[in-house]
Amino acid sequence: MSAAMSGVRADVRFGGIAHATTRSDWLTPPALKRAIFERWDLGFDPCPYPRPSWSGLRVLWGRRAFVNPPYGRETSRWLAKGIDEIASERCEIAVYLLHARTDARWFHEYVLPFARELWFIRGRVAFRLPGTSKAHPSAFPSLLAVFAARAEPGPGPRVFSWSGDDPSPSVAARLESWGGDE
Repeated sequence: MSAAMSGVRADVRFGGIAHATTRSDWLTPPALKRAIFERWDLGFDPCPYPRPSWSGLRVLWGRRAFVNPPYGRETSRWLAKGIDEIASERCEIAVYLLHARTDARWFHEYVLPFARELWFIRGRVAFRLPGTSKAHPSAFPSLLAVFAARAEPGPGPRVFSWSGDDPSPSVAARLESWGGDE
């Protein structure tokens, strides 16, 4: 669904004030999504919006996938699915846009032991609702977790900061427009 929430209560900031929401259709900023697809040469989104009739948890993801899973209790299932896709060699790389919740169980059970790279995004990603043009900065920091060619626990991921100074000039230029604050 390329949406950031899935029916779970979360704080969302509107005008600097945190509000609780159960919306499940917060969209990945298009410029950020394009930059991620370009950086890792991705081709499939198992969580597109609008939601298709199929479930991304039940289909094959192809060789290179972008995953912005529903946030909340489902996160572990989406991470396990990506690890399985890579372990079975059906998928070469899966790049996840996630909460930077380093205290969460899923972070320690799936991300730390299996991710190859972590890219902590500087600022707050500004998600928007369908049918609106105004983006709202997230109430939480975000990260990109890159899973590839290591489907068993290893020494841990390489860690990077994604702040517009990415080695790719075209990616850096796109990051300027996706709504992160400095």
